Amino acid sequence: MYYTWFPYDSFGLDVYTLVGLFGSLWGVKPVYRRFGETASVAWYWLVLMLLCLGQRYFFDTQTFGSIFGMLRVLSWGLFVFGPLACWLGMREQSGPVGRRVVGGLGLLLAIIGIDAFWIEPNMLDVTNYVVRSSKISEPKRIVLLADIQTDSINTQTRQALRMAKKQNPDFIVYAGDYLQHSFWREYQPNIAPFNALLKEFQLDTIPSVVVEGDAEVHWGNQWHALFENTRATILDPSDRMRWQGIEIVGLTMKDSKNGRVPPVSSEEIFSIIVGHNPNFSLTRPKADLYLAGHTHGGQVRLPFLGPLVTLSEIPTEQTAGRTELDNGSTLIVSRGIGMERYDAPRLRFLCHPEIVVIDLLPES
Repeated sequence: MYYTWFPYDSFGLDVYTLVGLFGSLWGVKPVYRRFGETASVAWYWLVLMLLCLGQRYFFDTQTFGSIFGMLRVLSWGLFVFGPLACWLGMREQSGPVGRRVVGGLGLLLAIIGIDAFWIEPNMLDVTNYVVRSSKISEPKRIVLLADIQTDSINTQTRQALRMAKKQNPDFIVYAGDYLQHSFWREYQPNIAPFNALLKEFQLDTIPSVVVEGDAEVHWGNQWHALFENTRATILDPSDRMRWQGIEIVGLTMKDSKNGRVPPVSSEEIFSIIVGHNPNFSLTRPKADLYLAGHTHGGQVRLPFLGPLVTLSEIPTEQTAGRTELDNGSTLIVSRGIGMERYDAPRLRFLCHPEIVVIDLLPES
């Protein structure tokens, strides 16, 4: 349920959540005084769960809107209203131990929220990998940029492209999801600034390959203008290209998700398959190197549990980083640069954004 007068996509969902959680806080104190501490905690979580379930019926306009909407409601409940609820509970505690425990929990939730929403999303890593092959005659450096995924040309976008240039790449792989908007009237004005940013950091002069991501499929081929007047080769529909003796196969979003991969022309030369969604790796197409994004590494990774949501069918241990596959190919999945938009909470936890640098070296 989005309206043209909403100041941003999730405005209605946020108002719904804020009203519900303020009502929950209003009820915490009387429930505590009448029924005790356990009942007051149960009351807060009951309202939070009802809000999570209710948003699905009012605001589920995206394919995964209910999942992302639930996570948004939970984020409000845990990291904003959670500390407030703990503060109210701390005031009702009669003993110093109880006040310390409840107050400490509220402080912990607040610290996690600050880290996840303001600190980690800006902690951009540069991750280096070395891939050796007898098919490589001289060193080559590839920079993988996946999931820039922004709704504005912000500081993070500028930092990522500036850092990409500093890696002195010989070739750039753009693995999908560049701008993300719900409406074309919002997407279109950001095309020229994005293109200008590529030129500002001289990425337009570097040979590159570009493939389609989820955020591009809504706009036909109009998103191609993001890379206008650059040395980028846009492989849409799925196709092959050659660069300095290396064959690169680029996949559309649909083909990368469903594993439809054009065969490489020769197994004698080094080959790379680039797809936004890493699902294509499940079919084990013949190639030396698979490159993908899409998963954001889960964007939120919990200790001992790993990523909560990856929207991919590959094993969770493969959704970020490097994996040597059983067919001799190497899969590298980027954690991405940006974050999921629409209803999703804009946070990262134990999952920094990254630029991936791959040095292709002769086997010897």
